[in-house]
Amino acid sequence: MPNAHRRNKAIRARARNAIAGPTRKCRLLPAPIGMAHLLPGVRGRALSSVPPVTVHGRGCYWRVTALHSAGMPFPSKPLERDRPWVMRTYAGHSSPAESNALYRRNLAKGQTGLSVAFDLPTQTGYDPDDELAVGEVGKVGVPVTHIGDMRALFDGIPLDEMNTSMTINATAMWLLALYQAVAIEQAEGTGADPDEVLRGLAGTTQNDIIKEYLSRGTYVFPPAPSMRLITDMVAYTVTAMPKWNPINICSYHLQEAGATPEQEIAYAISTAIAVLDSVRDSGQVPQEKFGEVVARISFFVNAGVRFVEEMCKMRAFTQLWDELTKERYGVEDPKHRRFRYGVQVNSWA
Repeated sequence: MPNAHRRNKAIRARARNAIAGPTRKCRLLPAPIGMAHLLPGVRGRALSSVPPVTVHGRGCYWRVTALHSAGMPFPSKPLERDRPWVMRTYAGHSSPAESNALYRRNLAKGQTGLSVAFDLPTQTGYDPDDELAVGEVGKVGVPVTHIGDMRALFDGIPLDEMNTSMTINATAMWLLALYQAVAIEQAEGTGADPDEVLRGLAGTTQNDIIKEYLSRGTYVFPPAPSMRLITDMVAYTVTAMPKWNPINICSYHLQEAGATPEQEIAYAISTAIAVLDSVRDSGQVPQEKFGEVVARISFFVNAGVRFVEEMCKMRAFTQLWDELTKERYGVEDPKHRRFRYGVQVNSWA
């Protein structure tokens, strides 16, 4: 029997035994290319480099980090894994009332969060009756101009139980203020403590105005005042709304605008440095709490058709973020240094 065939047969047998047998520690052999589907993550690695795994029923949980050289935390037991990701549909159209009806239907069908799409007039600070808003009201999202619109948008939806993403940038501070006001009204209506409700609000505002100059174009103010809006909002939420993600740095749009994966990382990291430096230098957050600022930064990343290059990009992104936040900002807690991101495939081909 050829050596390769014997080795493949041995690997299959050990894999079957591991799955069928009792809970135990085992060391897996390196898998040849043809066996990658059986032992993902092990292909082509020397035996000494393959970490031991603990087998629980049909699942294997690595006892080391995915990027152990970077010291990144990784769960080793089922109970240590993060809760399931929030499921939500990016939605908003026509009017607050019609969008509200859509949200409630989706939540009734099992959706676990909300992702609000705003129309272009709302994104750029125009009222629906402005002459420059003609033809765009309610077209690519929901129009929200005042607190009455925000009340209608979330009517019957308890915000203290919701995780809401709002894709809004130049006017993010105003939209978050309206969202807070509605949450406070709901708290007062139920007899809850408004301050506690605010501290428990979970969600995200995109609030990456910098990328609007580079790719999308829905900016309102010059760069310096826009950076001040971002800075003040990040500093405020860390104290008043500690579960809120005040900025979602968007490298996704950069690749859509023509950037390569390498350029995408470079511009996104540059934006993150600019924001974190601005928050630090503003003096609004004491140094001992700066890890909490870093912990609330999230990213929106592009996944293009260059599959291998995109995988390498994500590994590089993760390690660069860990090194940057530790060395430049002195963040020691590895949980604060986690690279928190969402990925969307692009339309480039």
